[in-house]
Amino acid sequence: MSEKHILNIIIDKIEAQNPLHAKKLKETLSQMDEAFFAWADQFLVKYQQFLVNSEVSLDKAISFYLTKVHENVFEMIHFSQTGKYRYSSFQEVNMRVYSNPEVMNSYLYGLLLSQVLWKQHYLIFRFFIENLSQYKIIQNYLEIGGGHGLFIDAATKHFGQSISYNCLDISDTSLMVAKKFIDYKRVDFIHSDIFNYNPRNQFDFISMGEVLEHVETPDRLLKKLHSILKDDGTLFITVPTNAPDIDHIFLFNHTAEIRDLITTSGFTIVQETEVPTENMPIEEAHQRKICVMYAAFLKK
Repeated sequence: MSEKHILNIIIDKIEAQNPLHAKKLKETLSQMDEAFFAWADQFLVKYQQFLVNSEVSLDKAISFYLTKVHENVFEMIHFSQTGKYRYSSFQEVNMRVYSNPEVMNSYLYGLLLSQVLWKQHYLIFRFFIENLSQYKIIQNYLEIGGGHGLFIDAATKHFGQSISYNCLDISDTSLMVAKKFIDYKRVDFIHSDIFNYNPRNQFDFISMGEVLEHVETPDRLLKKLHSILKDDGTLFITVPTNAPDIDHIFLFNHTAEIRDLITTSGFTIVQETEVPTENMPIEEAHQRKICVMYAAFLKK
């Protein structure tokens, strides 16, 4: 059975429970190129093994994904009515999400499946992979908010096994999920708040996917990263605008706000990309308060 067929099975299972969402997924997949389907083949083989190792069925994983879709719709309605995210304090979302293993498990398994189903997640990940080739000689790597482990898993395959890998997350559940997904087993998993993390050495490469919107003071977070990154080091970040979710507390209205934050925090943008979640021009997405995914490689 080909993995493309497995992708079709996943869509069919989603359609049985949420026909409208399945229709949108089919429209998105019809626009994807051969590179996507080649990557999807490999991803779904790994994802199935990950589910086996986690003792989670594909049906259960799909139910987690659909829970995430439902929660996103619920939060989007609130956002469209108020212009604000539902929560504004870290304490609120930490109690409701990060410190709740049941919620975090559902969230992470659903989020990981979205990597192959949501165009913006795939394109941001491809931007990361395609540009890693410019960064070859490093001694240590840190991922902050490792979540399900997809990005650091890719980094271990690119940089090899001769360097030190560190994965930091405030959620112990996230670290347990990442341990099952990451192939390379010599990763140091660190359960800590980044603001309380004081490493002995600075890092050559830091990655941080979709974390700035989870904190009350993103400027303070970037300054923290500036202090633990080597002078010639690289920081990779991803940040969404207008993206209500169950644990998002800081609202970026426009990618220009993200760029301003980057430069005022002492970083220079080396490469960047923007991907709207809907099929429309980026400025139209900003005007209509539609999420735009931003990603960039930064230097001090």
